[in-house]
Amino acid sequence: MKRQRNPNDPRIIRSRRDLATAMEQLLQEKGIDSITIQEIADRAMVSKNTFYNNFKDKEELLEYLFVRYVDRLYRVVNPDDLLAKGKTEAEVGRRFLEIAVHFFCEKEKELKRAIENDRFKKLYWCFLKFMTNALRRTSEINPNFLPQSLDREVSIHFYAGALTNIIFYLSKGTISEQKMVDSLFDLVTKR
Repeated sequence: MKRQRNPNDPRIIRSRRDLATAMEQLLQEKGIDSITIQEIADRAMVSKNTFYNNFKDKEELLEYLFVRYVDRLYRVVNPDDLLAKGKTEAEVGRRFLEIAVHFFCEKEKELKRAIENDRFKKLYWCFLKFMTNALRRTSEINPNFLPQSLDREVSIHFYAGALTNIIFYLSKGTISEQKMVDSLFDLVTKR
């Protein structure tokens, strides 16, 4: 009988973190198909068994890495905090876009390699979920942030998909960070 593992055990948290960091570093050097489980374990300074105790395969580790990126973004973007600082509703919406775009631009090299290796589009879906939840929360705080001509949920999903696609496209470095924010803000606010 397999023993239940406590996900809050510091050893498990540390192993998963170290394995994800190792994967992130290896992705800067080569594609996922060229990376072996042994290389990941060696880079993380854990055994191959530790790898398999935490992840079933490289794709599951890659998904964990993507979720880690989005978790970092969640910690930075908080519409309630922005409103509490006395920002107007438009300023909150613009700041939200600035933070999301900056995150992608700041992590451009890591994210570009991760996106290139994201065969199952897990990073895309993680970011889309983040964007949907963030727009939902922003529109609860500021009901006029999104157009009112559509059902609220339809607007949220439409703009979440559009913004996610545009950010992924623009994160390829074809446009400046400021121009990207201006374009996205205009897309959301110009009706």
